[in-house]
Amino acid sequence: MLLRLRVATAVLGIPVMLAALYYGGLFWAIVLSAIALAGSLESAALFGIKSRLERALAAAAACLLVVVAYIPLGDDSLWGGFLALGAALALILMLWLALGADRRPRGPGRVLLAALYPGIFLGALALLRQAGFEVTLFALLVTWVTDTLAYATGSWVGRTPLWPSVSPKKTVEGALGGLAGGVLSGLAMGSLVAQVPVAWAAVALLTSVAAQLGDLVESRLKRRAGVKDSGRLLPGHGGFLDRFDSLLFAGTVVYFLHHLLR
Repeated sequence: MLLRLRVATAVLGIPVMLAALYYGGLFWAIVLSAIALAGSLESAALFGIKSRLERALAAAAACLLVVVAYIPLGDDSLWGGFLALGAALALILMLWLALGADRRPRGPGRVLLAALYPGIFLGALALLRQAGFEVTLFALLVTWVTDTLAYATGSWVGRTPLWPSVSPKKTVEGALGGLAGGVLSGLAMGSLVAQVPVAWAAVALLTSVAAQLGDLVESRLKRRAGVKDSGRLLPGHGGFLDRFDSLLFAGTVVYFLHHLLR
């Protein structure tokens, strides 16, 4: 039953995501803003924020981070670099808070964190789409293939726990299967766009690693919060963070590398 719900949600959601990605502009901005709104409310709950006002502030700030990505301010290269660096630093911060710190954050800073996760990462995805359709499709493709093959490989041959204290069901075999799928999808994408496939495969490897780290970060946040899912809005998947946790990190890494190497 759960698998059917997951498939049904994917069948409905993926075409919407791809259509918005293809047309870009306002369509992509609306999709990212919707994810930012729902995801930041879920993030606020994971950080233990109970005040309605503070949750509303986190949601508004997260959506603002998406909107800011569309504001042209002077030198596009300088502005894009500033946002790319900010997203990369936020990624490192989330890794430390989720995987390195001993307890979940406390105090008023939680509102800012709930806005940054997922807001600034979705802002990076907004900037990535402005850089091009193909590179954004690459981020989605590698993330989806990584998630799918990690799940399938882990279910079929997974024996060795990857990080049982964070996510008991994830295995080393599943992680390696996801990495292999990510690299192969990068090779395929590079071949399709008539560019250097090996270079795309190398970026895909880093993207696949980022996708799996994003999944582990959200798993750790949920475990600290004592919940199984971040929400209930997506049947079979849980919440928006459950569905997009991998893409948040993967898209940020792709945008940062794209901006760094162009």
